[in-house]
Formats: sequence, C-alpha cells, structure tokens
Amino acid sequence: MGRVVRRDTIFNLSTMTRRWVALVVVLVLVVGVGAFLIPSHNSPNSSNYWSFRHIDRRGNLNSVSCPTSSFCMAVSNSFEFTFSGGSWSKGLRINPETGLLDDLSSVSCASENFCVAVGGGYEVTYSGGNWSSRLIDRNSTPQLTSVSCPSSTFCMAVGTEYGDGDAFKYSDGTWSGGQQIDRSDSLTSVSCPNSAFCVAVNGFGDEFTFSNGKWSEFAGMDHNVFSNEIGSQEGLTSVSCPSSRFCVTVDDAGYEFTYTNGSWSHGKEVDGVTNANTNNNLVGVSCANTRFCVTVPQFAQSEIIYSGHRWSKLQPVGPNSGPNWGFSSVSCPQSAFCVATSLDGGDIFTYPVRSGSKPDST
Repeated sequence: MGRVVRRDTIFNLSTMTRRWVALVVVLVLVVGVGAFLIPSHNSPNSSNYWSFRHIDRRGNLNSVSCPTSSFCMAVSNSFEFTFSGGSWSKGLRINPETGLLDDLSSVSCASENFCVAVGGGYEVTYSGGNWSSRLIDRNSTPQLTSVSCPSSTFCMAVGTEYGDGDAFKYSDGTWSGGQQIDRSDSLTSVSCPNSAFCVAVNGFGDEFTFSNGKWSEFAGMDHNVFSNEIGSQEGLTSVSCPSSRFCVTVDDAGYEFTYTNGSWSHGKEVDGVTNANTNNNLVGVSCANTRFCVTVPQFAQSEIIYSGHRWSKLQPVGPNSGPNWGFSSVSCPQSAFCVATSLDGGDIFTYPVRSGSKPDST
C-alpha cells in the first residue's frame, strides 16, 4: 500500500512555500531599491553631498587653495582663513600697512608653509608662519586677478596693467616686472603645475601657454563667448592644470575645454542649462589629476564632477545647500577631498561629508 499524505500536511507545506517565496521577493525588492537610492561617491552621476560651514561673517570669500586634504587657505576681501587640524581659524586681516589692499582676489598654496595671495597691485606672502606684503610692480599698480604657485620658489600671477593683460613671475624670492601676454584687459585665471609650464585664460575665450620660459601668442578657443544659449559675454573664467599634459578650463556659458598632450578639445556643454533666463555660469574648476575634476557655477549651489573621462550632470551639493548664493572657487588636492567657497554668505563647502558629520552642518 502506498504512502498516504494528509491534506493538512499538503496545506502546511504549500503555505510555508508561499511564505518563503514572499520573503525572498521582499528581500530582492529591498536590496534593489536600496542600491538605487543609496548614492555612490565613485559614480559621477550620484548625489555627492557636501558639508558646509560658515566661517566669514563679512560674506566675501573669493578664493581657496588646498595643497593637501589637511591644510587649506581661503581669502576674502581683506582676510585669510586657514584650515588646519580639522578646523577653520578665525579671519586674520592681512592688509599691507598702507591699507590699500581691500580686494584679495586669489590665493595659491604650494604647501602648508607657503602661500601667496594677490589683489589690487599687491602680493601677500605667507612663509614660515608669517605674512609679508609688497607692491608687485613699483612702477605701476596693476589689478591682479589670479596666482598659481606650484612650489615655494616659483609662482605666476596675472592681471591688468595699462589696459593690457600682463603676467608676473616669482622666482627664488623675486617678482619680475609685468610681461604683456594679452592685448585685452581680461585675464581671469592662471594655473601652473610646475615652473616650466603654465596656462592663462581670458574673458574673450583665449588661452596663453607659458613653456620653455616664454609665453605663446593667444589661441582663440571659446567660440561660445558671444553666441551661446544664455547670452554670456565673459568667456573663460577658470583653468586648472594638474600636469603639463592635461588642463581643463571652463566658461560662463557652461562649457568646458580640455587640453591633452598639446591640443585643446572643442567646447562641451556640461552644465545642461538651456533656459535663457538661467545663468549657471561656471566660475571655478579644479583637477586633482587627469581623471578627477570638479567645476562649480556662480549662481547655484551645485557641482559637476569629471570622473573617469566623463562629466556628471549638474547636481546640488546637498539636500539643503545653505544660503541662496552659488560659488566663487573650488580646490581639489585629491579625488577624495575638495573645498569650495561661496559667492556670498562666507560659507565653506567640503566634499565629501566627513565621518560623523551631517551633509549640511553649521
């Protein structure tokens, strides 16, 4: 006689099977949805939240430079703020004794022991824990806009002098007189990965290369200066060169241009803004290496990340990204650490959010 199976046993086994199937389905859904919702900081399309901290009650942070992830310096119109030991210092006024310097526009740090800030016709040097200042050219008063110092023995600053665009070289403790490199008065940014190579850009879409001790003639690059979707007429705003073979420059029409092994790419729109009433002009770019860059807009608290040869979409830096203003500059010494300064409000934004902190913290 065959084995008799009770109907209630069949029912219990069927019920148990259905419960296990339902549990597996739920687990699959949870894992899948979780993977979709949790951002990956390695993906250029993820939501990479930044923390922000208010450090300047005057609200005029213009530039930041971080040679390492443990040291940064930011400047406002007349003050400097230092990040060291995990916290930001209070503002220190670094005007020259004449009191004429009220517009520090740029800062560059080769290390935690050497930084140079420029503004007006002055350069202000931080070395060995002390600040000193001087007129960069005693024969005139240029308006300096940007500086780059790859080492404590070499810097390059650019600005306007007598209506032209001039470059000023610092070598072994001495600043040279201005050398005209641009017939316009709109040099906006300079970047030097070493003492043998620099790139400067201007507001008319031109770039200038310093190589073998000489500056090149301008090379027209940005054809979107007068004919872009958001009506920009300012051109290139920032440039970053982590090496002599790779640079990225951005403009205020939302385009980026990449220099690779001696040639520049055609402009690529990366901010995704097509509304003529929206002005997300890009004002800062920083490249830690040839595979990681960050650019930030002036009128939105968002960022665009270049990672692994592609650019992310424009994305907010946090769920509640602080005050309403955008950014003025950004500095990324490595792909795991960036700092940006706010256009107004005196805020510092740090990426990524450090362990134990909230995405937005004050």
